[in-house]
Amino acid sequence: MVDDETMENILYLSRLAVDGGQRREIAGQMEKILDYFTILSRYDTSQVNVDLGEALAGEALRADVARAGLEPREVKSFAVQFLDGYFSVPRILEDEQ
Repeated sequence: MVDDETMENILYLSRLAVDGGQRREIAGQMEKILDYFTILSRYDTSQVNVDLGEALAGEALRADVARAGLEPREVKSFAVQFLDGYFSVPRILEDEQ
């Protein structure tokens, strides 16, 4: 079972703030995940080749070629606010308090 101290640490590291009901729900979901890993740990994987180095051979990757980026006038055409070569975008995260 996920104890209160472990739950506090997980919530702190994930930067989540939850109430009591949500806390119990999340703890229950974490229990199910941990139970699943317990089931997986029973399988013998000593014969499984986990080396993916051969699958990612360098010659199979595309060439790293520098290409020209967007011109400032192109960016200006779709940017709402544009000043001195920079443009602003809408805020997607709330201020931390």
